[in-house]
Amino acid sequence: MELLSIKPCDNTFFRDGSAYGKGINNYICSKNTPYPSVFFGAIYSVLLSENNEFRKLFFEKGNYDHQNILNIGNVYLYNEKIEKAYIKAPKDLFVNSNSNVLFGDFEVRDAKFKSITLDKILQSPVDRDYKKADKKYINVDDVFHAYAKHQSFIINLIDEGDIFVKNKKIGLKIETLKRTAQDKCLYRIEQTEFVNNDWTYIVEYKINMNYLKQKYGMTIKDLTSGYLKLGGESKAARYIKVKNDSVEKFNREYEMHEKSIVKVLFISEVIFEKGIEEIFENKVKVLGLATDKPIYIGGYDMKNNGKGSVRKMYKGYSAGTVALLEVETPMKLKKEFHDAKGFNRYVVLEEV
Repeated sequence: MELLSIKPCDNTFFRDGSAYGKGINNYICSKNTPYPSVFFGAIYSVLLSENNEFRKLFFEKGNYDHQNILNIGNVYLYNEKIEKAYIKAPKDLFVNSNSNVLFGDFEVRDAKFKSITLDKILQSPVDRDYKKADKKYINVDDVFHAYAKHQSFIINLIDEGDIFVKNKKIGLKIETLKRTAQDKCLYRIEQTEFVNNDWTYIVEYKINMNYLKQKYGMTIKDLTSGYLKLGGESKAARYIKVKNDSVEKFNREYEMHEKSIVKVLFISEVIFEKGIEEIFENKVKVLGLATDKPIYIGGYDMKNNGKGSVRKMYKGYSAGTVALLEVETPMKLKKEFHDAKGFNRYVVLEEV
């Protein structure tokens, strides 16, 4: 896949699946990193705007086969000054006030937890100073060389407060015709921006040129540099095509595993139609799961330009979720499970 560095020019607003209600008591939070589908839409819009002939033919055909044309891979946070890439910290890690890191243990479920159907549950360290590393990020270099080997003492996590700063915005809904404020329609939203100019998003993407030749009889101009619109308020962001050794090395380091007990670390938000078992070609048993409360992912229909066409709301897990699996035979990754819009990205790690 190719890599784009995408750096917002201003603060951004990335919604989750919560309702956007009006009223001073309703506070809408902004995600640090948007769902990968946001980058999909932003990049595809640029492809349309910079390829006039293709844009005309795409809308004339009306197939809206954009997911066959563009694929989004992993999304990273990247610090250009220290040249390190980060993803959400695995949810079986715990950190204390001195930034020391420990693993939580998947232990056999006690009989008193009757509502839990899994065989094992994640237990936190005995030391109560350790808290779940929910708002932390891990360097991708540490995933295979420290996390996978269970060497917590060399794992360095970075807090979201060292990457992002949050701003508050108060807005007022206006009557279009009267140009007056609507009663009881004051609202507050949170906006996100990087703490300094060292940070950027790096997004993996691939344009299916073979598909374009077959279905449209053409290829299109790839992206090099320019600007795109990002987030709920369509803020400008600068993009540039880049190379990155850390990201490319990270993608070369996982293939197949022979052990019967493995960990699956989800790099992006994940949506299951049926269950976690569907991501593998062999039979698996889910022994344990380290995750947060479910998230809800929706969107709009490109064909109808988002007007009156709210799509189904999907239930899923957040990035950093860890699944402990037992497999009957050596695992084989089911690559087609990866969603074209960047959901369901994961790596498989042998359990130590």
